[in-house]
Amino acid sequence: MNFFYKKHIKIRKKSLGIAGITLLLLLFLLPSVSALETTYSLYVTPSFINEDDSEILYINSENHYQFGWDVGKRFPTFISVLKLLSLSSPMSSEEEEDIQQFLSNLNQEFKDEIDGLADSIGKNPVETVHLINIFSSYLPDMSCTSSLSTGLATLGGSQTFLTQNIDFQGISRLWNILWLLHPWILKPKNIVTDPNYRYFCFGIPTFCVFPVANEKMLGWGECGLILGDDGYAMTGDGRTTYDLVLSSMEKCDNVIAVKDFWEANDRESGNFGKPKNREHRWDNSIPSWCDKDGGILVIEQMCCYFNAVFENPWSTKEKDFLWHTNHHLWNSVETGSVIPATSESTWRRANEAYNYLLQYYGEMTYHKTKGLTWHHEDPNDTIRNNTDICRHPEQIGDSQTIYAWIFEPKLGIIHYTNGLCRPCWYKDNNKEYRVKDLNKAFAESVDQGFLEKYITSSPLMYNYEIG
Repeated sequence: MNFFYKKHIKIRKKSLGIAGITLLLLLFLLPSVSALETTYSLYVTPSFINEDDSEILYINSENHYQFGWDVGKRFPTFISVLKLLSLSSPMSSEEEEDIQQFLSNLNQEFKDEIDGLADSIGKNPVETVHLINIFSSYLPDMSCTSSLSTGLATLGGSQTFLTQNIDFQGISRLWNILWLLHPWILKPKNIVTDPNYRYFCFGIPTFCVFPVANEKMLGWGECGLILGDDGYAMTGDGRTTYDLVLSSMEKCDNVIAVKDFWEANDRESGNFGKPKNREHRWDNSIPSWCDKDGGILVIEQMCCYFNAVFENPWSTKEKDFLWHTNHHLWNSVETGSVIPATSESTWRRANEAYNYLLQYYGEMTYHKTKGLTWHHEDPNDTIRNNTDICRHPEQIGDSQTIYAWIFEPKLGIIHYTNGLCRPCWYKDNNKEYRVKDLNKAFAESVDQGFLEKYITSSPLMYNYEIG
């Protein structure tokens, strides 16, 4: 390494330290987005929307260990902030025991990924998961809406669509910071861990991602499960929902394979007593899937409950669509799912989605599915509230829709909104969703590396230059 390159590294490290301290100060100075919502002073406006979004961050790694190592080197500022936060958030003995249990249930590939990240950032695996948990503790609760339409539900009878609305509740100060940096945090990413399937996602790899689709055009969406007020839930150990989702993206190429994979694995589920850690964030949740052959699937699942649904069970004629929100729709046993009287929004959103898909059965196109993502119950579209599919907070702390995407597996195309911008903004301003051709993205991923150039030294692999 020459003198100029050493000097560059020193300057870069100094800049990262300043950036980390700045972000930490912002963490405590900024109010929450939900509070700011009442004045609209910081909610996303058109000026925040970057029209040029052609850049995808490619992370090409030769195995899961290398992937974890690469993530640690690719996001140094973010990890520096978490290390600073850990000074005031020491790991309890209960959390350490929970992390040990989590690591013991993890499959070998994801264990290797945690090991790679740990070696990359100078921590052991338990301490590394603790940092991930700190990040998870700042993430808002999610309560979302998904839909699937295929075959006879679509115009011409040959299309397939998946829609996903992401709703956040009580957005935290840390998320405010990430929101200000959303071109980075929500930049599309293409993940490669040979010899597994490549997949396209949003978020921060290893910490928390939304894995939208893989190279076989298997598409994903998900809704969290709201439990009843009594806190009862089927409780059992196994692989977490989050890791099953990522494994499905790497191993499965159609909805039948997903169903078989999930049914064959023990699944973690629990109640409100579980900490809000990375390993438990998606416990009990309800994934939706589609594939390029027109297959659709929703899985209601817990440790002792599994229900794979491939077509609308409420009709003998209009069969080719599915929908879901945040309660079990088709369970025949007591699972702990919330009841209508205690959570109006999930039931009203489920009814809205069902009625919309039924109303436009045989007519679903990309534009019709887009209409579902920004749908408001009021026919005049003048009243917008927290029980709509496109959710607006009625008071501080209410959930709000901050992200949406539509995936067309047969074409390999994803349409998505700007980070932290409600779908209805696009309708109100006559704007189109962003679009990515995943066929092109996956074809290009073989020749792409990281966007920044610097030298790393992986103890497992070899010295190499990124870029």
